[in-house]
Amino acid sequence: ALSPPSGVSLTTLFVLRADGWTVPVDALPLSYRFFTLDTAGSGVRSTLGTWASLTLKTTLPAGSKADGDRLSVGVEVSDAFGASSDRLAEAFVSDSLGSGEAALDQLKQKTE
Repeated sequence: ALSPPSGVSLTTLFVLRADGWTVPVDALPLSYRFFTLDTAGSGVRSTLGTWASLTLKTTLPAGSKADGDRLSVGVEVSDAFGASSDRLAEAFVSDSLGSGEAALDQLKQKTE
């Protein structure tokens, strides 16, 4: 699960949860690797972190401008034997700086 579904890069605190995974007791503990997918569509994963906790609170990078600020985020869950599975979700993360023109306008307003 991902909350909130949209926000601003490097500003909004997103919560990613890996609920609902069940394994036999002898396959515990589970580990959780949270990641984003490259916005260029190459399938390259950028790891946000690996934890024993099923929840991660973090900011995210901006999504793809060409795809309406869409960013694919996911979690890979692994058991003690190395078996793993992953799940993806989509967030809409706008650039914290906005367009270059908008950033220049903001800078001009501060210096006037």
